[in-house]
Amino acid sequence: MPVLMLTARDAVADKLQGFDAGADDYLVKPFSGAELLARCVALSRRHRVGEANDLRIGSLVIDRRSGAVRRGDRILALNQSALHLLRALAEAYPRSLTRSELVRQLWGDESPPSDPLRTHLYLLRRELDPPGVSPMLRNVHGVGYRLETDL
Repeated sequence: MPVLMLTARDAVADKLQGFDAGADDYLVKPFSGAELLARCVALSRRHRVGEANDLRIGSLVIDRRSGAVRRGDRILALNQSALHLLRALAEAYPRSLTRSELVRQLWGDESPPSDPLRTHLYLLRRELDPPGVSPMLRNVHGVGYRLETDL
């Protein structure tokens, strides 16, 4: 997580102390909103550069850029909703996500009147966990869903 220090202290010693404390950037008051925004965008860009494109859990590999998903040697054919659901579960790994968290991930505050989450979980499970392989998508009774490694 990038840290931008906002302060009224403008002495060089204060700035050095801020960087020693772990700040990635240092902005002295008063500052313009445009400069604050530019620094936030620059920090965001800089910290994404080192991020791996692939998200890996056991034999599951999700390419964050292209959206391609593999489990072992098999390429999974996922629709956008199933891919979004899988990414949410993978980014939360090993934590479980509740149904309401998953609904919020897929539809935001505009949750649909029916229960399409059940359908999307079914379609995801059909691609991710076909017969004969160790299941990765698990129901956590009374909690929600999570991914488990298959290795």
